[in-house]
Amino acid sequence: MSTTIVTADSTATQDWVRRGKAIQFPLLIVAIIVTTAYLFSLAAPDQSSVRFAPNNAGSPGGRALAQVLGSRGVDVQYEDVFTKALRATGPADTLLIANDPGLTLERATQLIESGANIVAANPRSELVAAISEATGANLTQTGSPLDDSPVAAECSLPAAVAAGTITSNGAGFTAPEGEAATTLCFPAAIGHHLVQVTGLNGQSFTLIDSTDQWTNAKITTEGNAALAIHLLGGAGDLVWYIPEIEPIPDLDSGAVSTPSLVMMIGALALAAVVAAMLSFGRRLGPVVSEDLPVVVKASESTLGRARLYRSAGARGRAAAALRAGSAARISRRLGLPTSATPEAFTSAAARATGRSELQLHTLFYGPPPADDGELTALALQVQKLESEISV
Repeated sequence: MSTTIVTADSTATQDWVRRGKAIQFPLLIVAIIVTTAYLFSLAAPDQSSVRFAPNNAGSPGGRALAQVLGSRGVDVQYEDVFTKALRATGPADTLLIANDPGLTLERATQLIESGANIVAANPRSELVAAISEATGANLTQTGSPLDDSPVAAECSLPAAVAAGTITSNGAGFTAPEGEAATTLCFPAAIGHHLVQVTGLNGQSFTLIDSTDQWTNAKITTEGNAALAIHLLGGAGDLVWYIPEIEPIPDLDSGAVSTPSLVMMIGALALAAVVAAMLSFGRRLGPVVSEDLPVVVKASESTLGRARLYRSAGARGRAAAALRAGSAARISRRLGLPTSATPEAFTSAAARATGRSELQLHTLFYGPPPADDGELTALALQVQKLESEISV
């Protein structure tokens, strides 16, 4: 026969083991939620709703053009912060500046001084002024949006000749005639949709009055794609710069937005909590009915209640309970219903005991005792009356 000695250390170890087992399931749930959230973040496509952004797959996005350029070996780097775009741009690169509200003259000048070949799509007046100052071309914008009817190149610019015809709904450009370094293409009612100016150091500046013809919705229309590929994929890497602008929601993009991802993670967390509740609920097991460990006699219960009445000075309540209990027992012995009237009860009890009805009525329905002595006397009289009536 062996004896197992339980020490304080072993008890503490067992406690730690029990606690460890208790938190295993919650830790597993937390790990599942974190892992799933991470996988969702990896699986969610890197898409935006910024107009003409290269990662916007919606109608106004430029993803189709970016993918075509990428398939031709062009490294497309998308930037929306000025300092990052300036740092990423070198003299041998092509810099696309698109939709540039808020681009100051100072920043436009810095981008020009990077030495990159610049393609400005839908430029604002500050960028046009900076290019005019750098090249002396004196460019101006007509200021009136035009329709997007197909228009022929009518110039010798290779990119325009390759395109043949394009569509554009932007405001055209004008430049003084006779400028040798300036080429005007795709004439409109006023000015031209495209103008290219060559700087003194051979740096080229191409301005096109809209980004609409290069969006996913219209890139395949006429020669829009050919013009974009020749202008943006000609030399070096392409820095696709769209200055910080407010994103435009696009319901056609199909992108998984951050709120949608948060909702999916929240739903997963809720499901995990429900699963945890069900799991812990099963561990509790079914409800088991057990007998009370202590049986209290009726006499003890009555005595305890009487003592409570006495300590509270509730003689009237005690007398009422005493009378009601005795009347119920006597009624059962006499065969009376519990709904018997006081007159019927006292009449039957008088016939069984030989006492007067008035005496019995006073005993059971009289005023409450004034003190403990009267209460004791009442209890003795009631007990004696019950003994006179045989079962």
